[in-house]
Amino acid sequence: MDKIVELINKINDFENIDEFIEAKQIKVSSIVTAPWVRFKCKYACKNYNTNLDCPPYTPTPEEMSKILECYDEAILVQCMDSKETTSRIVRDLEKIAIGMEFYKAMALGAGSCKRCKSCNLTNCINRDTTRPSMEACGIDVIQTAKNNNYEMVKYEDDERTLYYYGVVLLK
Repeated sequence: MDKIVELINKINDFENIDEFIEAKQIKVSSIVTAPWVRFKCKYACKNYNTNLDCPPYTPTPEEMSKILECYDEAILVQCMDSKETTSRIVRDLEKIAIGMEFYKAMALGAGSCKRCKSCNLTNCINRDTTRPSMEACGIDVIQTAKNNNYEMVKYEDDERTLYYYGVVLLK
């Protein structure tokens, strides 16, 4: 079995993942960065400059594009209505991936960090359990999801389902 497929299958062993929908192997070239994402963080998000996993402390879209050039394969994780579950799954996958010799593995979650009541902006005390979100690193999550045949919102019988995404960069 392919090592990435084996890694994806390990999600089934995780606890408390009711909101998990799907994970799939993707090409990193399908991940899109855009300057407007950081612009929106700066002017439309109350978490800007409040924690180390949000801008201006995270990579700019230009820096993230350079980082993405170091990778070819990733796992894109889709969850329903839960930023926290999405972020936990990708963090756990990152740890397992490193143990499976994906030494460059790095996770990017969903939403801003909520671990501490007030972030110590000079030294994170939760580096082992927190990762920046895709959007905090300038990734256009909506276009990236579309590029991989996912959607952000689904409407069915007047019910709205919101999806969140995280990614584990592998190799």
